[in-house]
This record gives sequence, structure tokens and C-alpha cells, in this order.
Amino acid sequence: MKAALPLLAAAMTLAAGCSDTRSEAPAAEAPQPVRLVTVVTDDVSSPRRLVGRIAPVRTLDLSFQVGGRIAQLPAAPGTLVAQGGLIAALDGVDFELRLRQATAELALAQKTAERARRMVETQGGSRAALDIANTEVERAEVALELARQQLAYSRIHAPFDALITRRLAEEHTHVDAFAPVIRVQDVTELRVLVDLPEALLGLIGEPERFRIEAQPQAYPDQRFELVYREHVTEANAFAQTYAVSFGMPRPEQPLLLPGMTATVVVTPRDGQQDSAPRLPLTAVDSDPAGAFRVWVYAPETGIVTPRPVVLGASRQGQVEIVNGVSPGERIVAAGLDGLRSGMRVRPLGDGLQ
Repeated sequence: MKAALPLLAAAMTLAAGCSDTRSEAPAAEAPQPVRLVTVVTDDVSSPRRLVGRIAPVRTLDLSFQVGGRIAQLPAAPGTLVAQGGLIAALDGVDFELRLRQATAELALAQKTAERARRMVETQGGSRAALDIANTEVERAEVALELARQQLAYSRIHAPFDALITRRLAEEHTHVDAFAPVIRVQDVTELRVLVDLPEALLGLIGEPERFRIEAQPQAYPDQRFELVYREHVTEANAFAQTYAVSFGMPRPEQPLLLPGMTATVVVTPRDGQQDSAPRLPLTAVDSDPAGAFRVWVYAPETGIVTPRPVVLGASRQGQVEIVNGVSPGERIVAAGLDGLRSGMRVRPLGDGLQ
């Protein structure tokens, strides 16, 4: 009887073990639930529209380099003054008198120096007197040049094709040197400023791929082709966009002014499209070595297989797959944890992107 007890205990243990094995087997073979997406191509052949603002090349506050009374402000706000045209002038009487005085003093110094030179040649004068006379000539020449400069500084000429935007002083008032007198905008060409999302930064690197046009809000039936000029390399902290400036020739008609809004239309040339497939960022995994991969689902067998991929640019929660997948393939987008090569999975649904 005592010998039968160990045998009975062993049999019960073996039976319990077999029972546990049978109960765990179905759970281990149950397919893991995953969510799938279908690989699609990011079609950018249709135009994209962005909000832009027309701006000048630059805005400057012009001033006189000398003080005086303003005598002329011929250009009213809103007037376009061609490069070199008169924008403002001080009362020039005092400056002209100083110029005449400097001219007369130079003539006198030159005559004095000429007499001193002749006296030295005839042994009737000293070399020291001639040196003093020549020095006076140089001083008079400098004084004359300063008088000419002051007369020139009493006038403001347009340094470029300037649009008068605001008068900061009025005629007949006295202004000090370097005090702002008038505000102008450089409109040798017009700029269109736009906040460009990361997805469209290719406009900067490959501008020949796209046709970029401005459609002014005031003239919706007209478009003007734009050319890239410059961009800010720091992204907007909130919108994650980059400020980009495009240029366009200033048209004679219609009247386009800085501050107007415009729609920037971006169209791939010749109907080009971006053929790189894209997937949600959640579909990208990494192997133990750190290389990127995705899990490809086989509908015929219901199993998944890892496949290495090469990533491109990411935008709006998605990433371009440069190499590794083809349009139409089914990829695991959620439920990647615990996946193994050859594992059977159960799709929860398709999220077409």
C-alpha cells in the first residue's frame, strides 16, 4: 500500500501537467490582433494653396545728414518715385552761401600760393612761406569739398524705385541731422511672404519641379509667377512652418501694394507627382541592430514578415518610404509589440491613408 502512494502521486502530477499543457496550447496559438494599413502613393499633382502677403524688398526711414528747415516734400504718400528722383530738400540758401565762400577762399589761397612760388623762383621769397601757402590751398580745398557735401546732404534722392508710405515731418519745420523725415519702401520688385510647412520645403531645394504663382485677393482672375528669394531657417515654434520669401516683378497694372494678401498656388510642373509611398509613423519599427523595418502582412496565410525599409521625409504623422514597400501591400500599423517573423495575426480593420 505504501508503495502504491508514490505511484499515485506521480500519476496525478503527470495528469495535471498534461492538463495544463492542453489548456495553454489554444492560447499560444491564438492570432495576435493588429491593425493594418494599405500602402498608397502621396499624390501631389494637384495644386496646393497657401496664404501669402505682398511685401516690399525693404522699408527705410530716410533722413538728412545735416540739419535745417524743410523746404520741399514734393512726393505725397502713395507716390512712386523713380531711382534718383527728389524726395525732400532743405532750404539751401545757407548751404549755397557756404559753398560760394569756400570757392572764393580756395581761389584766394591758390593765388597766394602762386605768388609765393614765383618769389621762391626769383630768389625773393622763402621756402617756408611757400609751404604755408600750399597748406592753405589744401585746407581751402577740403573746406570746399565739405561745403559741396553739405549742400548735397540737404537733399534726399530716391536710392531705388521708392514708394512713399508716410511723411514723418512736414514742410517748413526744422529738423536735426539724421532725424527721420520720410518712410519709403523698395519696390524694385515685390516680395510675397508665406509660411511654408515642412512638407513643402522641397520648393527651396528643387524649385524647378514646381510652378509657384501668386493670386492677389484683390484680383482673383490674375496670377503672377514667383521666384524663390530667401527663407528663415528657424521654424515657427507653434505651427512648425518656415517663413519663405518669393519675388515677382512689379506690374504696371494692376496696382499691387505691400500689405495686400495673395494666395500662393504651388503646382508640380508637367503633372509630376511624388511616387514615394507613405505610411503612418506608428507602422515603422526597428530591429535589434537599430535598422528601420515594417511588418508586411500576407493575406493568403495571415502571417507577418519583417522587411527593412529606407525612410524619407516625415510630415503630418506620416513618413515616406524610399525603398522597401510597394503600393497595395498591407502593413501592420498598430499592435507591433511582440510580433515575430512568421507569426499569425488577426486584422482588426484597415486604415486607408
